[in-house]
Amino acid sequence: AVRGNHEDMLLRTVAGEGTRIADVWRQNGGEWGLAGWVPNAEAHAAATLLEGLPWAITLHHRSGLRVGICHAECPVNDWGLIPGLGADTERCRAMLWARERIRLPDLPPVAGIDLTIHGHTVVPRPLLLGNALFLETGIYLGAGRLTLLCLDDIERGPRGITLPTA
Repeated sequence: AVRGNHEDMLLRTVAGEGTRIADVWRQNGGEWGLAGWVPNAEAHAAATLLEGLPWAITLHHRSGLRVGICHAECPVNDWGLIPGLGADTERCRAMLWARERIRLPDLPPVAGIDLTIHGHTVVPRPLLLGNALFLETGIYLGAGRLTLLCLDDIERGPRGITLPTA
């Protein structure tokens, strides 16, 4: 798992960053973790579990496919730069909140990785833009659906990545 914006809102609220972030978290499903503006015991317990989540991970599939995963989008043009972003708050926040790549579909693929996988932005069906795959199909919206991806089903050919069709 990687850190997403909801996990980050919880962690920042528990860390005492103020009522503004607590309010944003409340508006985005965090009501369960608040007693007024104060994080409750459940929020503190969840924070203990979530505080070690990485901003991004790289998977090396047995097929040789290299897959990068971060919540919203890759904030740099080369995945190889991801490990050095720990102190770059702006780019780390982009991994949680940004929507530039999905709004600008002609951006070049992220170098140094075969495929990046993201959630955050709801799409009607999985959307592959360059080598960025957006999978958030909005199950939490009631009319949305759950999307799962088996890395064994991804093919890499001369024309790039091919996803299974459902």
